[in-house]
Amino acid sequence: LNDKAPDGRDVTGGWYDAGDNVKFNLPMAWSAGVLAWSLVDFEEGWKEAKQYENGLANLKWATDYFIKCVGDGKSSIVVQVGNGAQDHATWGRPEDVVGPVPVYVITHQNPGSDVVGAMAAALAAASQAFVWRDAKYSAALLVSAKAAYDFAIRYQGSYTPTSVPDAAAFYKSSSWMDDVAYAAAWLYVRTGDVNYRTSALEWYNRHVKEEQGGTIWNNFDWDSNSWGAVVLLSRWADLASFTSITSQQLLRFKVCFSVSSVLTQLLSSEVADVCVSTFQLPSTLNSYVTCLQYQLY
Repeated sequence: LNDKAPDGRDVTGGWYDAGDNVKFNLPMAWSAGVLAWSLVDFEEGWKEAKQYENGLANLKWATDYFIKCVGDGKSSIVVQVGNGAQDHATWGRPEDVVGPVPVYVITHQNPGSDVVGAMAAALAAASQAFVWRDAKYSAALLVSAKAAYDFAIRYQGSYTPTSVPDAAAFYKSSSWMDDVAYAAAWLYVRTGDVNYRTSALEWYNRHVKEEQGGTIWNNFDWDSNSWGAVVLLSRWADLASFTSITSQQLLRFKVCFSVSSVLTQLLSSEVADVCVSTFQLPSTLNSYVTCLQYQLY
């Protein structure tokens, strides 16, 4: 409970990663964003399962931490608390960690548009999840989301391997324009500002053209927000607005959902092969989450 940024601000909270005692913000942001998205689009399901309050509380635990990490969003943003290599060298409870632990930040000179963009997306999605529940908190989330997004697009580049070398061994990022596009899309959802919608489409098409985004279609996870961005964009833009590769992927979503039972899809390697390049269950489930979201609109 003593985690401090280099400038002294409190960065306690958030989720540890994969049984470790490290807070990697890139996968944490993706997870929080997907949780927020499900609370927005499947609110009734959460309530029917009597887990809606738990879902919001869990989300808030992560986004409270992100707000601290972003701070005023002017000079630095915290993107990792703890060192993966050091943590893997020991075995113990988080209560037994001897601090202070390393805290890594993104700065003007050491950018991280991927991790900061993913944080902006999670904050904006969470702002939408809380908009009717807690207007004051929703507004605070939106302020932080905008600050993170502005930082990500102003100081451009990936956080690995240079800005945060330790993260490269655990969560090396393949691209960053998809994360920024995803953040802009969620900011449009929350604000209705068409400038965010325009930017989301522009960043997404740049991702496909400049970062070979057409090859990063085998999953929807912490390393690729491509599917999330394009599914949100498909709700407002026709296929002509996208690159040809993106249009093909939207059609692929329809193929994925053409089988009547999601369970049947999960058990069918032939259908799974249409959606993902691996038969690992997490990858397949992530793919069908986007299929379900696409089918809503």
